[in-house]
Amino acid sequence: MSVAHGCNMSNGLLVYACHLTIMINVAGPISAAQFNASATLLFYLKSLAPGIPLIYCVIAQVAGGVTAAVLHSITGSGVVGRLAPTTSLFCLVVLEFLATFGLITVVSCLVDHKFPKRDTIHGTLTVVSYVVAACVATGPLTGTLINPSFTLAYAISGALLGDFSQLPLVPFYIVGQIAGTLAAPIIYVKFLHDIVSPGESQGENRVVIATYN
Repeated sequence: MSVAHGCNMSNGLLVYACHLTIMINVAGPISAAQFNASATLLFYLKSLAPGIPLIYCVIAQVAGGVTAAVLHSITGSGVVGRLAPTTSLFCLVVLEFLATFGLITVVSCLVDHKFPKRDTIHGTLTVVSYVVAACVATGPLTGTLINPSFTLAYAISGALLGDFSQLPLVPFYIVGQIAGTLAAPIIYVKFLHDIVSPGESQGENRVVIATYN
């Protein structure tokens, strides 16, 4: 869900933050709360994902988003969201790159940090705080999707409802999101890993926390 395009951004962010906090804590022990294809890709790159093919996870994420958007529309509640950037396509790619880069860097730090294995609340609040900050910073310009699954869900649900105008925007969103996802682990390992977990090898004492936007 992109909360940044709503007319009442403060209320939307509050509801979204509460929803995200609950879902991460409920689904975290089951599926590592993999609601975001960017976080899912990170987990596969770090060999931390459950034994489910990456494509299945992404299909489930997109299907959930499309179903929610279509049901929201046909029940008379209006369109749940759409790809409607208010900036240039170049800035769109850059902003989605930066927002996704930041999210994946946060998740990388949480994966390696020595949180007690049953204590996910600190990681959850860190992720939720980052997502809210990203929405405030870039939401009015791009919608702050930072999630390829949501990008696809918005475009597909719009097409199913007769709005094909969003489809040409999909590659620009996804290029920025995937680039941010791939760049974040490289920068993290090179500059931040030894600060977050000094003297430890990656993967020890980790709490698996993925996230969704």
